[in-house]
Amino acid sequence: MLRWFVRDATSAEIARETGLERKRVVRALMIVRQAVHRFEHPAAAPRASHGSLIGLRVANGRASAEIVPPAEADPLERWLRRRATGFTLVPRNPRGYMAVVHRGRLYRLAEAGAEPVPFGPVEAFWAYIQRRLRAKGGIRRERLDLYLASFAWRYNHRKMPPGGQIRELLSLIRPDQVSRVVIVKISAGIGQELHGVFRAFAKTSWLSQIRRDAMDQLFSRARITLTQA
Repeated sequence: MLRWFVRDATSAEIARETGLERKRVVRALMIVRQAVHRFEHPAAAPRASHGSLIGLRVANGRASAEIVPPAEADPLERWLRRRATGFTLVPRNPRGYMAVVHRGRLYRLAEAGAEPVPFGPVEAFWAYIQRRLRAKGGIRRERLDLYLASFAWRYNHRKMPPGGQIRELLSLIRPDQVSRVVIVKISAGIGQELHGVFRAFAKTSWLSQIRRDAMDQLFSRARITLTQA
């Protein structure tokens, strides 16, 4: 499943290529996205999108995107409405957003005395997210935060080979969740490609014990070269 996640394949494409029921594919993809969200936002649970603000940060080569919490979204939305009248004082920004997106439009933020943010990185990140959102066609409000985290993860790992991305994703999935979705097919075919299919399977306690330091041995026994996955 991770191979298809890295490819950004749709659930319909994965179901067609693997022969799995689509609802099983959707459940497995949700578990992967939840794992990615925990990595991107360790201290925050996914937020439902009741408002229309997305907060963006880009620092030290790392980007992040999330639904702005209601307590911080309200003053920012008031500021956006008052900008047309010449009001320029940006409200307090404790989460350090470099920009917010409101109704599909990007607004850069700058606090008094703060060092100006170079033009380019935030805009490039938002352009990337826009392309992903358009490709999805439509995302439920309650799942938008999960998708934003996965978009940010992909953006931050875009220069990493697919095999490396798969290994990173494997290390993010919690043992109690891995016991619900297991790799049931691993083969080394032409080009030593990794074919991993996640399926619900109850009696898989052995897999929940696998840690990242053991994954190299597992794939070595299967004679799979991850960098060529």
